[in-house]
Amino acid sequence: MENYFNDGSTFAAAANRRKIVWKKNAEGLKQAAESNCLALFGKIDELKQSEDKQYGKQDLEEICTKVTITAEAKEKQVESLNQKIRLMPMKI
Repeated sequence: MENYFNDGSTFAAAANRRKIVWKKNAEGLKQAAESNCLALFGKIDELKQSEDKQYGKQDLEEICTKVTITAEAKEKQVESLNQKIRLMPMKI
């Protein structure tokens, strides 16, 4: 939050041109932004901890089961897709 700047400017179409934004309002907005950021960072930490419990220190590639794709499996998938294409109505 060291680079957070809030001048309290209003950008509404019907904004009062002579409206004064008081320092107290600007400080309140800054505190609200800080608390929102802290809440978000807390949620991120909770998600990271639950992910660490679920996966441990392993990478996703280490957890995945390796599947070997054979030429026969490819041919079956191609035939299945071709059948679906043939059944689709033609739109011209």
